[in-house]
Amino acid sequence: MSVNTNTEITLQQLNEDPYPIYARLRKEAPICFISSLDRWLVTGWDDCKYIEENHHIFSANENPSMMTKTMGLTMLRQDGASHRRLRMAVEQPLRPKAVRNKWTNIFEGDSAELIDRFIEDGEADLVKQFAGPFAGRTLKRMIGLENVSDQEIQDWSIAFMDGMGNYNDDPVIWNRTEEVNQRINNAIDEVLPFIKKQPNDTILSSMIHTYTDLKEQLTIEEIRANVKLIISGGLNEPRDGISSAVWALLTYPDQWKQVSDNPQLYASLSEEAIRYIAPVGMYPRQVAVDTILNGVELKKGDKVMVCLSSANRDERFWTNPDHFDLTREKVKGHMAFSMGSHYCVGAWMARLQLAIAVPMIMERLPNLRFHPNKESKFWGFGFRGLLNLHVQWDV
Repeated sequence: MSVNTNTEITLQQLNEDPYPIYARLRKEAPICFISSLDRWLVTGWDDCKYIEENHHIFSANENPSMMTKTMGLTMLRQDGASHRRLRMAVEQPLRPKAVRNKWTNIFEGDSAELIDRFIEDGEADLVKQFAGPFAGRTLKRMIGLENVSDQEIQDWSIAFMDGMGNYNDDPVIWNRTEEVNQRINNAIDEVLPFIKKQPNDTILSSMIHTYTDLKEQLTIEEIRANVKLIISGGLNEPRDGISSAVWALLTYPDQWKQVSDNPQLYASLSEEAIRYIAPVGMYPRQVAVDTILNGVELKKGDKVMVCLSSANRDERFWTNPDHFDLTREKVKGHMAFSMGSHYCVGAWMARLQLAIAVPMIMERLPNLRFHPNKESKFWGFGFRGLLNLHVQWDV
């Protein structure tokens, strides 16, 4: 096992395209200290899985934490009973049956209405004109923040993602997250009195009215922090998953033909899209006790980054991992939604959003194709997705 402190890997390189870097690290130094991140980067499937299965060694309660600094102490930065308590308060409206029964028709209507806005134009940026607004609108409905605009919730999510990735400690970014925190606090405070009087099917209502296993309601600080968590992760996963899935079908026309011939493959499409380009590419853990991981000595207090996007392309686990393949046998075993007790609580919501949005785009925009004169660009490594997706279709 080789160990190195790699000062040559920059944040710019990771943001541009992390996958060649991950492939090299998996071969040369799968547990590697990255100076630009000031933490150990874990890139192999087995090592990532081991970390998630051993919270007593690798704690989610990182201190100090970029997430906690950005939005407050959330369920993702806690383990054990404290994590379960917060998770129980939000999970009821996010269970598969609840999501499907309550939101299918609503999400279909939102998707159709957004496409109607630009369908006669013959071209669009599907990130800015569809995937972002659709993810924002559906998310605010599920949270219970109908008092904010689609654009506001998108802007808030971006601010939080910038904050959690602010390894350069840019004061402009911290000022922006402070402003967004206050605006979200105000939006929550505005709707809470109504939801307290009249429970509904939203996440906020569940937070207010669900008593946890400790028979203790969430505090206002806990509600605020975890709403902010849901705004950050709950928007970028469907937005980037939708746009990446469409991009993949246009990039791999043989796969698009398979879906056209067999629409049942749309379910596999959603899973393969987020394996291929994981919207949430990594998450942090802190070493709780001295340990050895894959031959590398880690000390108590060391910070590690569990690289889901690299694990999802580990050639020791996947066959031809850099190829987009709807018929992949292990497609449902990806780590894009994490795993174990920290498995993404909003995974079923994201799956429904992709299951509704992607087929509607492909079916309603005939002869969909990349715009010949406008480039579509991916960006990011902690959070990765398309900055834009310029397309044309026949009108």
